[in-house]
Amino acid sequence: MKLTTLLILVAMFNIKASTYAQKTKVTLDLNNSTIEKVIETIEQKTDFRFIYKMSDVDLDRTVSISVKEQSIYTVLDKIFKGTFTEFKIRDTQIILKKPELKSQNIEYEKETISGIITDENGAPLPGASILEEGTKNSTVTDYDGKFKFIVESSSSMIVISFVGYKTKKVAAGNGTLNVQLEPDATNLQEVVLVGYGTAARKDVTGAVSSINSKDMNQGAIVNPLQLISGKAAGVNINQIGSEPGGAPSVRIRGISSLIGGNDPLVVVDGIQGNLDLLSQIPPTEIENIDILKDAS
Repeated sequence: MKLTTLLILVAMFNIKASTYAQKTKVTLDLNNSTIEKVIETIEQKTDFRFIYKMSDVDLDRTVSISVKEQSIYTVLDKIFKGTFTEFKIRDTQIILKKPELKSQNIEYEKETISGIITDENGAPLPGASILEEGTKNSTVTDYDGKFKFIVESSSSMIVISFVGYKTKKVAAGNGTLNVQLEPDATNLQEVVLVGYGTAARKDVTGAVSSINSKDMNQGAIVNPLQLISGKAAGVNINQIGSEPGGAPSVRIRGISSLIGGNDPLVVVDGIQGNLDLLSQIPPTEIENIDILKDAS
């Protein structure tokens, strides 16, 4: 009997608390008052108590509100409509908080694009730069000229560039981009690879030797380094073994090095590697070789 009485009392209390927000009418007449002042006034006139984090509510924002005998739901909607504050009423407690971000909606707004970048002959361009215009969001194509990354929306503009080719700008569209770049004849002969980047030849202050295909060694060539043996001052290329096809050693201006190694850095069409990378390229496929002889 005692247990039954307790349950009945609890149920009656919950019903009373839940109906308080529906039955209570609020009257306010405030002009250019801060949110903090509005909250204090409601708490003074009713049994409602506000619960919130200081960082979730702009207490200094000013509002003007004039209502007479309106429900608390109507009053709060007028105060916080169009702001980044949500309210929830639980019994006599009014909870204010920022709206929760819905990750599924965010992912829906973003767009995943992929594709392949090729040259004028349809051959893939490894190392081509892919940039979302107006952002720092970027990527580069892989060895097969392919890429895949996420942009803000399908209306984003994608900027595609590659050394010796004209920069091209296209819309992200439906997520698939197959772009063919055109050679930039005006700049093709003016660009020099410098370490991990590029620079205009007129701006390069270091010593650079360029060897074109017509000046390369002719004959039975099995390694690209044999093409330039004896063609550039300060560059020593020596065959260190008698095994056919063995990679020669390369020393540029002696054996000293500030980076702790004597083998040079090799960059092939934007792809960085060592002498093994160069030895994998058929000599007949090489158009020219530029050799940087100092730290610049």
